[in-house]
Amino acid sequence: MSISIIKSKPGCTIQDEGRFGFQALGINPTGVMDLHAMHIANALLGNVLSEAVIEFIFPAPVFYFHRNTFISLSGADFGATINDKAIPINRPVFIPAETTLHFTKKIHGNFGYLATSCLMIGH
Repeated sequence: MSISIIKSKPGCTIQDEGRFGFQALGINPTGVMDLHAMHIANALLGNVLSEAVIEFIFPAPVFYFHRNTFISLSGADFGATINDKAIPINRPVFIPAETTLHFTKKIHGNFGYLATSCLMIGH
């Protein structure tokens, strides 16, 4: 396992682009709330744009990374920090093994997205 969610509240989910074509049957396509932010987060890491991401709201979850990885955060800015050092949104960021990612305050936006080079949901 590469990532553990140490603390979370409702509103932290793994999301993809959704499933379209079944609305006539009453099935909602679901998927991310902000498709553009999802695509940005994945593009920053060179992932396929449709790769699953972690979608979250504030108060945001606390993530623990078991191994070295790269992440990107997009969408809302919730004041992300690793080892008490601020990290930017919309940039790839190296996360060393045994590091905890915290979010300190809601600066702007409602839905944050975390993409990683190691999430690989369903692979």
